[in-house]
Amino acid sequence: MMTRTENTEREYRLKLKTIYVRYFQREDNDGSLNSREKVLSVFSKIESALTTNSAKKYRAVLRWHCRNESIKLEKNDMKITLSNSKSLKMKTYPKDLRLRVLKLINSVARPRESVKRFVELHLKVGVLVGYRLNELRDISVEVIRSDKFGGEDRCKVIIVNGKATNGRSNGDTRWIELPEKFDGFSVSESISELKELYLSSPKMLGAARSLHMKVVNVALKRRSETSLRPTLSSTRHEFKVSVVEACGGILCSAAMGHISSDTQKRHYGKRNLNSSKIDKDLVKFHKEMVVSPENIERVRVIEREKIWDKIVTGEQRKFQKI
Repeated sequence: MMTRTENTEREYRLKLKTIYVRYFQREDNDGSLNSREKVLSVFSKIESALTTNSAKKYRAVLRWHCRNESIKLEKNDMKITLSNSKSLKMKTYPKDLRLRVLKLINSVARPRESVKRFVELHLKVGVLVGYRLNELRDISVEVIRSDKFGGEDRCKVIIVNGKATNGRSNGDTRWIELPEKFDGFSVSESISELKELYLSSPKMLGAARSLHMKVVNVALKRRSETSLRPTLSSTRHEFKVSVVEACGGILCSAAMGHISSDTQKRHYGKRNLNSSKIDKDLVKFHKEMVVSPENIERVRVIEREKIWDKIVTGEQRKFQKI
């Protein structure tokens, strides 16, 4: 069976052939057909650049080279039709699916109990805090006992920022303050135990991802490799959806460690957002969230260059050398 990368490459090479035929049959301004040598020269340069494994990069390369050679692309030239060429990651984690997965975890016999516990805690806490998985190494929590919030204890979660989506982070650290209790369990104790499990074994994360995928397949009753499904990182996407609903985009960006308010719009919670119900209990919980003022001040509304425009700069250098 072909991999997703191989399918993507095959699809774009078929598109390249279609464009090639169309361009070869096109008449020049003087009425003569394009010479075969010229067409072969142009498309050999384009084909040599189609070596990336991302659909976005394929589109960027093809678009730039065709534009550079005054080749007019049509509407469907950039469209991928193969289902397994698309991203399989579900960018939200609906509550009903999370609960279904949590019920099924203990029915899996093979993995260690520590792995099961890690997945269970992550599905509960990940949607509350919105950390990146690699940030569990340096996460810490403080319990705040105060009468300011109706006599309820609160916890302050301090996270050392991992590498952000755009390559920069909103300061070295960020912190958020949350109610100590949610749905009957302690947030601070769960985070501490989760960190301990994460550090207990270098293979913990890989084993947890494998277990989670098996349980998700059972919960969704889907065995196909092309089925859309959540991953462990989908909890961060669900966190984004809830916090934007509860607090707005600026606070969400600060809580997620982004320097740009545009990052969470472009990369988080987009897929299945309209088809999945917003978790009202989660939104209610996040309405009581407090975010570090320093992190909020650093957030800027930045219009970033599209990814294919960035790639064009590198491809232009390659093209000039050919």
